[in-house]
Amino acid sequence: MRTALLLLLALFFVPPASAQGTPEATVEQFYRDWLAWHSGQGQPREDWVAQHRSLLTPSLYKPLHKALSIHPKYGLPPIDFDPFTSSQVSFVSYQVGQAKLEGDTATVPVAMRLQTRVSEPGTVHYRKMRLERTGGEWQISDIVYREGSQLSSVLESLRDWKPVKPRVTNQEAVQRLFDGWLAENRKGQPTPGMTIAFLERHRDLLAPETADLLLEALRTSPPLDRNLFCNGSYRMVSYQLGTSYGGESFSVQVRREGKDGQSHVQGLMVDAADGRVTNVIYGLPDANMLEVCRKHLDLARAHP
Repeated sequence: MRTALLLLLALFFVPPASAQGTPEATVEQFYRDWLAWHSGQGQPREDWVAQHRSLLTPSLYKPLHKALSIHPKYGLPPIDFDPFTSSQVSFVSYQVGQAKLEGDTATVPVAMRLQTRVSEPGTVHYRKMRLERTGGEWQISDIVYREGSQLSSVLESLRDWKPVKPRVTNQEAVQRLFDGWLAENRKGQPTPGMTIAFLERHRDLLAPETADLLLEALRTSPPLDRNLFCNGSYRMVSYQLGTSYGGESFSVQVRREGKDGQSHVQGLMVDAADGRVTNVIYGLPDANMLEVCRKHLDLARAHP
């Protein structure tokens, strides 16, 4: 009975990639676990890399972990993209190809599907993994994104990286954004086209993810036809910047006018970070600019 049980376990047990002794197995484990990280993203990237240190050569692990561990107070981190796919979009699937062996080095091709929007199937991109065999184990030494571009060169360029302070303060970003939007509203009732043109000209005052979400909602079919900076089908006629809360949230009193010519004051809270506006809160926490855009996109996808 004991022998039969051991034989049964042997049939179903798959040893970890590091024990399988092939470059493909190392790459397979690496991207399988990285895909799982993309599904959750609750763990800091540097912690994930530390847990997978055995799959990386020391020469790649040390500068990579150092770069991912930097979280500057101002501006973007040194690696503001996915270093394992060379993208800033969702990683949804992958396929490991056959290794090309040259002594104790190997190159493994990987086809990965990257997705910009949930409603789209995504596109396939190709990367090459370079590996070295040390002590019988295969470890990843580099990732080639395309000809002349690889992870190691990115890390080399970051050796003397230093954080930069934002060009403007959070308060200045809020004020400039609302000054510009007020000028647009004085031309007439805002339309999706007017808002898109405005956002394109003032992207530097908005967090990248905020600008991307707003533009997606405005460009979808049907477009989001709403004055996002004062909530509703109104035209902004004036505004007053109020109290700052920790330098990251600002009260704003907006006078808005309806199509019937009647005007009233709307109180808002505007959030900002790193010299860029991140959100506009209309009232309750879930009544905000980003949530309005997300709900509109969900509705458009549900009823194409």
